[in-house]
Amino acid sequence: MTNPRETPGAQTPWPCVNQLLAEDERFEVANVGQTRFLLAPKTPSRLVALLYCLHQQRIPFNASSVACCVSTRAFSHWMIHEQDVLEIGAGCSLRELQSSLFEKQLEVNVEESPLASSKQSVSELILSGQITDLQLKQENLSEALLGIEWITEQGCQLQWGGPQRSGLAGPTLHKLLEDLQHLPGFPVKMYLKTYHVPAMRLYLTWSFRHLDALWEQFHQLKRFSSSWERLDCVWSGQAQSQNFILAQISGLKEEMESFAQLCPGYLLAQRQDKRIQLKQFFNQQSLQAYLSSKQSLQPDEYIWYHGLTEKTWWLTPRLLASREESVKPLWKQHLRESLNNG
Repeated sequence: MTNPRETPGAQTPWPCVNQLLAEDERFEVANVGQTRFLLAPKTPSRLVALLYCLHQQRIPFNASSVACCVSTRAFSHWMIHEQDVLEIGAGCSLRELQSSLFEKQLEVNVEESPLASSKQSVSELILSGQITDLQLKQENLSEALLGIEWITEQGCQLQWGGPQRSGLAGPTLHKLLEDLQHLPGFPVKMYLKTYHVPAMRLYLTWSFRHLDALWEQFHQLKRFSSSWERLDCVWSGQAQSQNFILAQISGLKEEMESFAQLCPGYLLAQRQDKRIQLKQFFNQQSLQAYLSSKQSLQPDEYIWYHGLTEKTWWLTPRLLASREESVKPLWKQHLRESLNNG
């Protein structure tokens, strides 16, 4: 499949859109003989006006059967507030954000799915429902996400929480976040906790030929410490393939030295982060990843199990992949609860 070609400065069939958006906010997208328009306003106020215009003119958008798509990819800013709270635009790339924060010795512990695109934004990750949860200090998402600003499809602005580390922000957001991806509208801005990069971080990998040995070691490690940042398992449908435990823990240098002496099987582990190698391998094999409870595997399939959050990724060849049916959206219920209890 060829990548669609975007041409800026497009003249859309809708005069109100042409008047409202600048040339670098209107794109014509051509792909396989089909043409559609991509609208990417650069400010929240312009997005509000655009959505109101589309709603008033009854112009459908963001559906595969229509010719108009609205994007918040231009909202790519980020800034640090007091108490190291991060304000981040909906279109900001997660990997670029992580790289920039690392230069300031800060981090957010939002992790993409095993085969996520390098261009995936933080909002896409959170709204996809495919997050592995925030694993640093094993916090829930509701504890680390302090606020979110939203614009509905009718152009109304909503806000939950804010840039303060308020104990009131978490519970309200938590009720809304499940199935938030089905709320008709667009996230514009989010506020996340950040943390200082630890003085020392260990990446450990254990390899096993047999699943029973893998699970025995996994349970030993999980019982050993409650401060893991990650403790995952990867196994293959091929009986003779190696299976892995991927572990990560951080602390002060003295703490890590003590950990190395006490940790079960530490001397048998490799001290490297093998996630990068595994993701590269999975991409080369043209695999796709889905949240799944699937346990039995074909020889060309893999399971990636996030042990701390108990979420399972099923990695299967792209051409054979069929995504499982998701739970019916509950966004109206979560929105109502959030507004009533806010």
